[in-house]
Amino acid sequence: ELSAGSLDRAKVGKMAFSDRSKRKALNSATHRPMLIQLLAELGAALGANESAVLIDAPLLYETGLHWLCACVIVVRVAEVTQTARLRARDGFTAEEAAQRVAAQMPLAQKVARADVVVENDGDLSSLPGRAEVALRVAGCATAPGAARARWGFCRLPRTRSRVLDVVLWLVLVLIRAAGVEPLPRASL
Repeated sequence: ELSAGSLDRAKVGKMAFSDRSKRKALNSATHRPMLIQLLAELGAALGANESAVLIDAPLLYETGLHWLCACVIVVRVAEVTQTARLRARDGFTAEEAAQRVAAQMPLAQKVARADVVVENDGDLSSLPGRAEVALRVAGCATAPGAARARWGFCRLPRTRSRVLDVVLWLVLVLIRAAGVEPLPRASL
């Protein structure tokens, strides 16, 4: 829904999360452009000589983006806490918050597949500190200003050739897809 030239996210969300077929149509219409944008940003990071990129994606596993990541960090929170936070932050009803949580892969499955798990049932003010530790465990020296959700950490190779960097990154993605785990699991 466009209203005055901009997307009415609340209206689109209400429609998509109340009807699975509409959510599926929305995802199929948006995921490809978002993937193209992500790949462009990863290319720009390679071009800027960045050594790592942090991907914050609620549907990291569902969309297959985890294959791009050398390490996946999952923030674990009780569903009761998660829905309460959604209601407080976005003004959702209990039903709307529950629909959004139910639309994602069950958290237990994400935790089982994660390389690093960050516990987040406590005070939100302590999350950035735990996130920083998680990023260090994943091989990234600094944390973003605000920690939010599920993260994939993508290490970017560095050689003297940008073409070789891209080829090496693609090889790392293929190795990850084959099931080779680059880091031991950790829980924070």
